[in-house]
Parts: sequence; C-alpha cells; structure tokens
Amino acid sequence: MYNLHYDNKSHIPNNPLREDILEAAKDYIGLVYANDRIERNLAIDRKSLSVELRHPNAPKESYRDMVYYDAINIAQIGDNPLVLEPDELAIDAITLDFFPISSLDNFRRTAREAITEFVHQRGIIQDAVISFPIDTFDVSVYVPSELETIDTTEMPDEELLTYDDLGAEVIEVPLKHYVRMRGNKISINEFQLFKIAISNYYPG
Repeated sequence: MYNLHYDNKSHIPNNPLREDILEAAKDYIGLVYANDRIERNLAIDRKSLSVELRHPNAPKESYRDMVYYDAINIAQIGDNPLVLEPDELAIDAITLDFFPISSLDNFRRTAREAITEFVHQRGIIQDAVISFPIDTFDVSVYVPSELETIDTTEMPDEELLTYDDLGAEVIEVPLKHYVRMRGNKISINEFQLFKIAISNYYPG
C-alpha cells in the first residue's frame, strides 16, 4: 500500500529535548510571520542538550559540541494554507538523533543500503517501491509486478495463510519520489523517508 499521507502528530515518547525543540519551532514560526524572509538555524548542544535559534551568519562552535539544522524543517503549512504549524514528525526525527530507538535506527541504515544497491543495479525504475514492515522497519526495494504470485486455488486449507500469519502491516512508497540522480551520485531524501517511518511507529 502507498502511505503518502500522515497526520502531523508525534509518534515518540515526549522528553525534555523534544519539548524544547517544539518551543523553538513555535518561536521560529513567530519570526516567519514577522518577516517572511527569515533564516534561522536550530542549534543543539550535544552535551547540555540546550536548544536555540541562531542566524546562519552567527559564529558556530565546534561541530563536535553543536549540531545545526535548518529551522525551516521544523515548521510546515497547516490545513489552512495561510497558517504555519510545528512539524511534529520533523521534531521527532531530530529528537531521535539524540535519543535513538533501535527499530527506527534500523530503518535509516537499511533504507540507505537497500536504495543504494537497487539504484546502482537497476536505476530509478518507474514502478519500484521502497517497502518496510512496521515492526522491524527493515527496508527493501522492489518492483511489485515482478514479485512471484502463488496460485492458492489448489492448496489444501491447512497450507493457506490466515490474516494473523501475514505479520505486520507493510508500507510501500514510490522510489522515484525520494531518490534523484545528481550526476553519478545518488541523492536520497532520507529526512522525508524517516518521517514516514516515524508516522508508522507506535511505542509498545
């Protein structure tokens, strides 16, 4: 199934860092309303986890201690196109850089590996999809029409899978929406893909 729409809701447990990033997003939106050409970086100190908005031209401390994100990524257009709101999934994604969850970390690694391998071998095929189950988030890339179809009409009832046997729901999104070739290099929109994964993560 394609799952290109998701609600703008957090899917990870709240923690103080996430709350601070959310407040920074609200502050940034206020600045945007005051000046629609505003540019700010979201700066997070790795050691203290302090969060602040900084002008891109402001002096930057050592990268070892500070992490910078473009603040435009933590705001999005709401249901009303004239209203900005915090991008809850983007805030989740940034929070997970500091407080990782193993299954979602697995998504980032396997997505990069599976996409790179597929595109190197076959290119960006029109009907190819990026797919992952929402329990392990283990990514694969394939063309659905090329998958082998099993004829079950002559199979004994005891060999047929029940719904419970099918495992976790599997998400599929078009490869072409998230991958570009820039010369000989593969460019993957990992941030947007990761937001899709987060939107399908539900803490147990």
